[in-house]
Amino acid sequence: MRAKEAIAQLRELKPNQYSDSMMLHWLSDLDGQIYDDVMKNSEDAPPHPCLPYTVERDLDRHLLVPGPHHGLYVHYLSAQIDYHNGEYDRYNNGMVMFNVAYQAFADAWTRSHMHRQDGVIHV
Repeated sequence: MRAKEAIAQLRELKPNQYSDSMMLHWLSDLDGQIYDDVMKNSEDAPPHPCLPYTVERDLDRHLLVPGPHHGLYVHYLSAQIDYHNGEYDRYNNGMVMFNVAYQAFADAWTRSHMHRQDGVIHV
């Protein structure tokens, strides 16, 4: 999923006043977290994303999470909008949905990607 597709999908589901730049900032933060928490220690980790994303350079960028898990981006953007609008019950519900999707992705990634071996035995 490209960044602009996640933003467009969110705008269709939840019209809002936030700029593409703000939403791209949130996506950038999320991709950084995903890379650091899930991907970076894998043998076949993608290259580290060039953060932060900018509208001029990165709207057409492919985000890190592949399908079928890329829906987590829309859940995350939706929750961020609710948080910044002061709609905390909606935010909490949105974050539950995001966390379920995030954990499903992290579990799938861990099952299908070998952990990087550094050749050192730790005792």
